[in-house]
Amino acid sequence: MTTNTAAPITAGHMDAEVIRERLVLGFWSIAVMLITMNTTMFNVALPQIMKEFSLSSTTASWIVTGYSIVFAISSITFSRLSDYLPIRRLLMIGLICLGAGSLIGVFSHHFIMLFAARLLQAAGAGSGISLGVMLVTRYIPMSRRGRSMSMVISTATFGMGLGPVLGGAITNIGVGMGFLL
Repeated sequence: MTTNTAAPITAGHMDAEVIRERLVLGFWSIAVMLITMNTTMFNVALPQIMKEFSLSSTTASWIVTGYSIVFAISSITFSRLSDYLPIRRLLMIGLICLGAGSLIGVFSHHFIMLFAARLLQAAGAGSGISLGVMLVTRYIPMSRRGRSMSMVISTATFGMGLGPVLGGAITNIGVGMGFLL
């Protein structure tokens, strides 16, 4: 006969676990909101980008199309890789790609450089939402999973709505000051 030597779960341990869950989900939700804002706010600036880089609408649309394609592939890839690699490591890779793409984009003076920066951003952005869902489905108990999932998804939706508003405001400020932000 075997005996269970594991210590019983105490109420204090459970409270600390829930607090840690909420903290991680809060930070993750903010990251997801920023990622979706980044995805949508850029679209509003396309007319200004077309003017700035002297692009046709067909060429400029590749910025959005390329981002969408790479984002979709990246989301699937990060989800699948989470079966083999720690979510924390994958998230760091994604955030590094997103940050590097953002920095390159700020300093890009040619369309190709801007396009490459946007694709790098998309590769990193795909990690946020997909790994957020993986985190919730793997590590949150079923009793709290619905609330946690709705927190991540609702902030993504909020970011999608807020992105065009902020993108328009930033573009307006940039045009008024004589440059594109």
